[in-house]
Amino acid sequence: RPGARITVSLDASSIAELYAGELRLDFDSGLLSLTDVALRSDGDARNRPLVVHRTGEGQVAVAFASARPIESTDSTLDVTFQVTRQIGEPAEGSIRSSHLRLNGARVDTGFSYPFRVEPYRFALMANYPNPFNPETWIPFELSKDADVTVRVYGLDGSIVRTLDLGYQPMGEYRARASAAYWDGRNEVGERVASGIYVYELQAGGQRAVRRMVISK
Repeated sequence: RPGARITVSLDASSIAELYAGELRLDFDSGLLSLTDVALRSDGDARNRPLVVHRTGEGQVAVAFASARPIESTDSTLDVTFQVTRQIGEPAEGSIRSSHLRLNGARVDTGFSYPFRVEPYRFALMANYPNPFNPETWIPFELSKDADVTVRVYGLDGSIVRTLDLGYQPMGEYRARASAAYWDGRNEVGERVASGIYVYELQAGGQRAVRRMVISK
């Protein structure tokens, strides 16, 4: 999804007497940007290999070297990319290895990682549980950053409760930790009666409406 991270790892722990390596990855710069290049390390910081990288249009070249054999705990290289957030339509791309040398010897990996990006859509999902008593969670998805408000209405159109979620970034809000939460109470803290209620999601100029049921 837009904003997600993809990490490509080179595990060279099985290489005996490893002193140096070079890796070049080609990627779709319209879909990805490089965010980090690092060797995992659990050993002594003073003995960690030197790592450098250089980026070009749709390409990153990484080199690492050490004056002594690299420990197996220091021989996994992680190259992390982030998917571009401003993607409005489904898109496909790939990350490919075009060059790899370990201790000066070329290695043909044939590595290619294809991926597909599915953009976020504005959507209001069914609350859960439903029917419920006394609390429920209201999941939703945002196609862009926006101020978010969830309103609960009675069938007569009166506002029962307003949940102001503030400014939220584009993304999914499905889990209980992120979905809108309603405790089944009105604006003055009283528990509402059993019945059918309407809930509305407003995010900027976008709106969506669904129904839910309180059953006691």
